[in-house]
Amino acid sequence: MYRLLIADDQVPDSNLSSDQEIKEHYMRRYQDSGFAAGFVFMYNLMNLLKTQGYEVDSANTPAKAIELVKRSSYDVIILDLGWWTAKKKDKMILGWQIAKEMQRNSPAQILMFSNRFYEDQELAETTAEMGCLPVYKSYDDACTKNLVVTIRWATLRKAPGQVLDEETKAYSFKMYRRLSNVLLGTIIATVILLLVSVGLAAKGLTGPTVISTIFGAMSTLANTTIFKYVSDYRKSIR
Repeated sequence: MYRLLIADDQVPDSNLSSDQEIKEHYMRRYQDSGFAAGFVFMYNLMNLLKTQGYEVDSANTPAKAIELVKRSSYDVIILDLGWWTAKKKDKMILGWQIAKEMQRNSPAQILMFSNRFYEDQELAETTAEMGCLPVYKSYDDACTKNLVVTIRWATLRKAPGQVLDEETKAYSFKMYRRLSNVLLGTIIATVILLLVSVGLAAKGLTGPTVISTIFGAMSTLANTTIFKYVSDYRKSIR
């Protein structure tokens, strides 16, 4: 099961459990029907993702989002670009600031969610330069379908290169180190066999030495190739 984090200031409070309740609550708070509709959209989006088999966590403050990333492992993070309800010194907090902290603590693919990408190409370009995927946000079915497909792409893209947990990583390193030692010993043995075969051939004992020389050369080449692959893999999982 893939695990998602949705970090957006329009994630509704957990005590609200219906479209109507959410809409009325945020209409009273913000006096803006369009903004209130965003909370209903996020509520339905999270429920849809859960029905599709995703494990979904959510955060509606930057502090909570960063806290969740530090203590949990996620495959994909859907992160809002503009945090209107979490202003700092009267300035809107941007998702880029949050993304930097998340990237220090998680290898998860971040999908930056915003309705401003079509209005400002530079915002989308900056998002991409930060290693996040810009995804257009609107409160309709087309946006939902696009986001679901994008999440699917991100999880499938991540699957072949899953980051190993520390226990698995330690075990893999130990086993590949042992295999490296065995291969190194085999290489040394075949080199010795090759040298002995050459020595016997030099003394005129050419009968079985041809076969043993060929075998020694091929074994050395094969084991050296495998040893190189194993060594590279060990370095990659450190």
